[in-house]
Amino acid sequence: MNESILLPRPRILQTYRLILRQIRESDAPDTVRILTNSRCAETYMLPDYPSPDDALPLARRLADLSEKTEAEDKLVYGVALREDDRLIGFLNEVAREGDSMEIGYVLHPDYWNRGYMTEAFREVIGMLFRCGYSAVRAGYFEENAASRRVMEKCGLGLTGESEEIDYRGRKHRCVYREIRKFGRMRKAVAVVPYSPRWKEDFSLLRDRIAGAAGTFLSAVEHVGSTSVEGLAAKPIVDIDAVLIAPDLFPAVKEALAGIGYEYEGDRGIPGREAFRYVGAEILPKHNLYVCPPDSPELARHLALRDWLRANPAGAEAYGRIKQRAAEDWPYEIERYIEAKTPFIESVYRAAGLLPSPVRPARKEDAERLAEIRVFCYRTNFYPVFRDDGYYFGELSVSALAQHIRESEVFPDAYAVFDDGAVKGYCRIEGSELKELFVEPCLQNRGIGAALLGYAIRERAVDSLWALEDNTRALRFYARFGFAPDGARRPESGTEHDLIRLTRNGD
Repeated sequence: MNESILLPRPRILQTYRLILRQIRESDAPDTVRILTNSRCAETYMLPDYPSPDDALPLARRLADLSEKTEAEDKLVYGVALREDDRLIGFLNEVAREGDSMEIGYVLHPDYWNRGYMTEAFREVIGMLFRCGYSAVRAGYFEENAASRRVMEKCGLGLTGESEEIDYRGRKHRCVYREIRKFGRMRKAVAVVPYSPRWKEDFSLLRDRIAGAAGTFLSAVEHVGSTSVEGLAAKPIVDIDAVLIAPDLFPAVKEALAGIGYEYEGDRGIPGREAFRYVGAEILPKHNLYVCPPDSPELARHLALRDWLRANPAGAEAYGRIKQRAAEDWPYEIERYIEAKTPFIESVYRAAGLLPSPVRPARKEDAERLAEIRVFCYRTNFYPVFRDDGYYFGELSVSALAQHIRESEVFPDAYAVFDDGAVKGYCRIEGSELKELFVEPCLQNRGIGAALLGYAIRERAVDSLWALEDNTRALRFYARFGFAPDGARRPESGTEHDLIRLTRNGD
């Protein structure tokens, strides 16, 4: 799209907790309450209103402006809570130059420090980029740390510009920040704590879909992270509508069109057909896919959902992975997806939906296994034991490789992760996991999970010993149902203890 062509703005925007909408005449008491609040006046650049009656003209002016959504009209959105539609603030256009817009906002102090304005501002930035703007800009008083954090979380960087402003008898330094589109929409990745509302939202959407197309569907499934109780997620409900038979898709497509859905093809992923809601009715944010009964994508969605529901510790770990990825890559969805993919693939492999890269070890693997173990020992255990003589003298790849080759249990007790290169291994004797190591620079990519999944699934591993001080390893094993059983023993030659972890059930 040519960025000089600016599109009309939508009348309503929705986020996880908010509706950005027209300011109505009935909102006047709330608008006046915001405009006359003394803390708002200290924080935002607002006119001085001696009484509520004095603020009414601006309240009415904001309401009038918010009705207009053409590209040339001034931007104003009221910020209202989804739960009761109460107006708690507003965002407005401050200035415009070509396809760059400066935005200001006001939020009532009762709602500060809850992430509301970050949520609203992100949505407006994304909308403006979709409408053809190339940059969004905002300013704040230098001492206003809360507004600085809002802008940082929304991806606005310092422009290097600032100016001194005389406001209410005091001089303030106004600092400016900006975010640029760089030729494509930069949509914020928001991962939020679990909300019981997601289950209610799904029920509403399921009933609506089933009412229109249920004759042709065998199921309407709630999938994705919002379907798992307690799991942090992007606040968008994912739905898979399952066809009774593939040839019924045209009938479902027509039925969904009748309730406001637009067909978008498979978006490059065979086995699912995507639909986007474009209807007039306000609905919870959601993704809808129609799948044939033998769809591999459907099988993957259900396998991940069911595993997460059955494994609370694993679900908690997955939630942390997503939250960290969203913090690290808030405007790079590709990096966010990349960060969580290893965990997801480990679940798919456990369900038999992806070929396993784990294979039995071969004699020629000995030197590579020794390399991995040496690097892991130096990375993970040297900081605990601080034994220079052992870790950087006695411990060597060549000596360890020879020891492995001469072992009575090699190679039968060993399995390796090999996806073209050996990146990790485990050693299993009976039902006990004796060793599990992953090349340090390749950790947190699902390799350890694949090895442990293999050990549990193929070799019926149900116990192991781990260093009590290695909390990272203990958290990892907990994801797979391993817990301390009370047994402990000293680690030979040290003052540290090993504890036994055991696993019950599937």
